[in-house]
Amino acid sequence: MAETTTALNYQIGAISYPGGEFRKLTNDVTSHPSLSLSADGKVLSTLLLQSHREISLLPASGTGEAMALPGLPPRSAISAFAWSNDGALLVADGAALRRYPLNGGEVSTLISDNRAYLSDLMICGPRYVAFNWFSRQRDNSWKIWRSDQDGSNPKMIQPLSGVGVVWGCSSDEKYIYYTDFFREPGIRRISVDGASSEMVPGTEFKGESHLGIAVSPDGGTLTALLQGAAVSERRVAILDLRTPSPSVRSLSLDPNLNLSFNLPGPPSAISFEFTPDGKSIAFAVQDKGIDNIWVQPLDGSKRRQITHFKSDVIYDFRWSKDGSHLGVNRGNDLGDIVLLRDKALAGE
Repeated sequence: MAETTTALNYQIGAISYPGGEFRKLTNDVTSHPSLSLSADGKVLSTLLLQSHREISLLPASGTGEAMALPGLPPRSAISAFAWSNDGALLVADGAALRRYPLNGGEVSTLISDNRAYLSDLMICGPRYVAFNWFSRQRDNSWKIWRSDQDGSNPKMIQPLSGVGVVWGCSSDEKYIYYTDFFREPGIRRISVDGASSEMVPGTEFKGESHLGIAVSPDGGTLTALLQGAAVSERRVAILDLRTPSPSVRSLSLDPNLNLSFNLPGPPSAISFEFTPDGKSIAFAVQDKGIDNIWVQPLDGSKRRQITHFKSDVIYDFRWSKDGSHLGVNRGNDLGDIVLLRDKALAGE
């Protein structure tokens, strides 16, 4: 069996039969996400996966030389990241949330829980940060939480019935936007104190799946990247949140665009963002195995590529709150097949 930790590091273990005793077969810093047993039960093959990750820092335009975030180890697992209001980066590895100053200053741990998993990190106005936290209360369920941006005063806001995603927050600290896929497929908003929750009118999107949701920097516009039964049915739905019953207009996307969403697992709030001016949406596009960020104006004018990386894939990207920097979570995975021979099973 494979054992999962909140640090995104898969290890391999075995349970004896009929005794039910567990023992670890691997215990290292690399990840073993898959396994296969030989027909005679004496040899185990596994993928030894080594991941390289960095958060590349660029000017907001996406041009210029990229600089790696100081202090972040190159093999770090990154489940989510966000820009704080003071220009630092908050980075989660699943088990912990840490603050990284851009000047290479001291890295501080804001939240740590080795038995829980933190993702979907969103800054909510000048004070709060919202996130999805799995099994924080040891009940193997996802819940939406909120804390101050320094990690203090954590508060559970909304339990989720199954798979859920925190999409974003309103700039006035009033709402957290999310979807609880098992309960209701549309987009809901809940007050930051958890007092009230409601469906955002016009966001049921029946027959379409969510590839991404983004809330504009001023909190006035919501966009949904939607996929129908065929790639040709892909569109961006645009809603004005400042009206009680927002009308929905659509922007078609070229079906030949190879949109890139690289984090595994359930839907996540990644790689679909507003530009700092709120006039365009941005997404990652893959060409020949390499990801770059493209921008599509909401007025329907011609899209354009803004980054020009020559290697790696993109896992997520975010603009700083003041619109001066672009942070890009990117990297690659290299794997080797290794064979494990159990001496006890082989009779040695």
